[in-house]
Amino acid sequence: MALTVTPGGANDDSLISLADAKSYWNDNGFDYTTPAYTDAKMEESLRRATVWVEGTYRARWPGVKTNGRGQSRDWPRSSAADIDGTTIDSATVPAEIEGSVAEAAAFDLANTGKLHKTFTAAEQRVLTEVRGVKWTVTGEKGKGAYKITLQVVDDLLSGIVLGTKLTTGIMAV
Repeated sequence: MALTVTPGGANDDSLISLADAKSYWNDNGFDYTTPAYTDAKMEESLRRATVWVEGTYRARWPGVKTNGRGQSRDWPRSSAADIDGTTIDSATVPAEIEGSVAEAAAFDLANTGKLHKTFTAAEQRVLTEVRGVKWTVTGEKGKGAYKITLQVVDDLLSGIVLGTKLTTGIMAV
């Protein structure tokens, strides 16, 4: 099923189109031409990446959804500004958000099943690199559940998200 991407729409399932993701990947050196990476697989990864980005950063987005509960995704947003106070257009998805979803989707394509995996203490890895994508597994000491954190996504969103970086609680193995 093709992606639905109409910023602010009621049925959107991604924050970036496949064409825009491919353009981002071309510009940033991700080779999506592997035969296993069909358009259908890439669209599935973009859906999972959108859910992951929103779930990971939602509590720290500025502003409110432009169309309230009438829109299925977190972006676009009204009354939103970046950390410098510059207003973010309330009709579009910022390039930083699109890039973050493309980065998370690239990770998901190369590491199917790891983006949404909860890791145990025994599985935890810190500053691991897979196919050039740096990632960490973070969690709260003693809780036993750890999630993937993609440094490139943290970096891309650093000018938009509010509050402290999520990676501050990284534990060493």
